[in-house]
Amino acid sequence: MSTTPIDLVLSRLEGVKKYGEGWKALCPAHADSDPSLSVKEGDDGRVLLHCFTGCDGAAVLEAAGLTFADLFVGDRELYPDRRPPKKRSEPKVATKAEADAQSTGARIVCMADVRATTIGWLWPARIPMGKITMLIGDPGLGKTWLALWLMAQVTRGGSFPDGSTAPVSDVVFLTAEDGLADTIRPRLDAAGADASHVWALQAIVKENDAGERSFWLADDVEILERVVNEMEAGLVVIDPLDAYLQGIDSHRNAEVRGALAPLAAMLERTGAAGLLIHHLNKDASTVNALYRAGGSLAFVAAARSVIGVAPDPD
Repeated sequence: MSTTPIDLVLSRLEGVKKYGEGWKALCPAHADSDPSLSVKEGDDGRVLLHCFTGCDGAAVLEAAGLTFADLFVGDRELYPDRRPPKKRSEPKVATKAEADAQSTGARIVCMADVRATTIGWLWPARIPMGKITMLIGDPGLGKTWLALWLMAQVTRGGSFPDGSTAPVSDVVFLTAEDGLADTIRPRLDAAGADASHVWALQAIVKENDAGERSFWLADDVEILERVVNEMEAGLVVIDPLDAYLQGIDSHRNAEVRGALAPLAAMLERTGAAGLLIHHLNKDASTVNALYRAGGSLAFVAAARSVIGVAPDPD
């Protein structure tokens, strides 16, 4: 009896759980303790894999003893090079540094135990997965339009201007400037987005159902992380960043870093790309574009990538 691609792939993975229209499993390409591998079956029967920590697809297949041919419908005998799955390594005995950490109260990691990895990209060389990307520019230049267009490409696996293909995933979107019904949805439709994969986080529900309040970056990253995991989002867009910095002095480095550090850690854990829309300051005489970001330089320092939006000279 022939085996379908999805049955074959799922049989090679551990920790498989049904999740929405697909499955989640432990990624075999890294020491995964919290299922970070998304597995879905396409309409044509092919299998779609995505590791939210950024593992390369080829590495995931190799670790599971599979080839790219195994992801597609076809005769299994045509692909005899399929390799047996690798066994998951047993938990190693605690090192001296880890043992000392139990008595010192500090979490210590020996770099010899850290496996070097490459950065995964939502948009190659521009928007990294698991990191903060700043999108900055003056008002009225179309930053939100650009962000919505990027979201549209992600929801349907569209193409970027350089010819690269966007990885398909859901998007979590926070907006404080535009209406969902009269602005955001029409613009998503115009960009060709699959709106069923875009989720707007509108408010935080207070404890004991005592009403709602706005999302606060300093307090609500844990809730945002739960939403990202629940929706299996590969992209988080915050527009504009300033609207969610309640109680934070945007001109003080320490306060800005303190607010962005939990967000950066959350993106690292989930593997989602973070796109934060931010305004320029009013000092047009500054030559270095990195110093044009509004408020503290910590906004730029916390980002792995900074994309500037400016008028076309023509």
